[in-house]
Amino acid sequence: MDVTRENFRAVLSELKNTIPSCQFLAIDGEFTGLLVGDKINAYDSPAKQFSKMRQESMEYLLIEFGLCVFHYNKEKNSFTHRGYNFYVFPRQFSQRSYDPQFRCSSSSLSFLISHGFDFNKLFKDGIHYTTDSQMEPLRANLEEKQKLRNIKSLLQTESIPIPDIHVPLIEDICDRIEKFLAVKEPKELQLDQYNGYVRKLLYQEVGKRFPHAYLETRTASDGNRTMFVMRSDGDENRKKLEEDKINKEINEVEEATGFCEVINLISLSVI
Repeated sequence: MDVTRENFRAVLSELKNTIPSCQFLAIDGEFTGLLVGDKINAYDSPAKQFSKMRQESMEYLLIEFGLCVFHYNKEKNSFTHRGYNFYVFPRQFSQRSYDPQFRCSSSSLSFLISHGFDFNKLFKDGIHYTTDSQMEPLRANLEEKQKLRNIKSLLQTESIPIPDIHVPLIEDICDRIEKFLAVKEPKELQLDQYNGYVRKLLYQEVGKRFPHAYLETRTASDGNRTMFVMRSDGDENRKKLEEDKINKEINEVEEATGFCEVINLISLSVI
């Protein structure tokens, strides 16, 4: 069973039951490169060999992880198994987060291609992962971001004058928002991409002109940071939207763990 970003969460829920209850499991992996054999000496101890292999492999990337879980059926006195084939590819979680880099060897890639490995599926639908050491900065950045957002909302008292060059753009966007608020559908309005200064002006003007509009910047389906406008029915609804935004940001950071959750399940299970 191939596992990608599309079905990872469903498979993970299944594994939370099947891994702890299995009798044993088997794993396999495909990498972007392998250890060069001449670095292993015949007189190396097993511990030394393992140390060398581990050190060399750290520069390569695990791109496919095979997992097979076995359960024993007492009534039939036989084993049943369930196999999973995970496409794994780390991505940059946000603009300020770690941008993964890795090493690869042409011989390993040629081998994978000759055996039908789907690199398009890997790069497009591979499951992201973030290690524990990489998660701490993400959580810290999110906490700092939310603190700064609260401070800015308290300190923002004076309006920023809109430069003449930006007036037509701001007015055009406000006209679009006004038309959007006048109807019930669609549920949200996606604006074009703007730089940080224009977004700041929009937050200011939308807040002043449209008390029933809620403005939010988030990542669109194309991966770019884009502004969205939603309807708000007063302060209580606006507060709920803010809380939903905060919870969504927290969930996104926690979900960045990705495939590491499978490894954690295996590590923590008593088999």
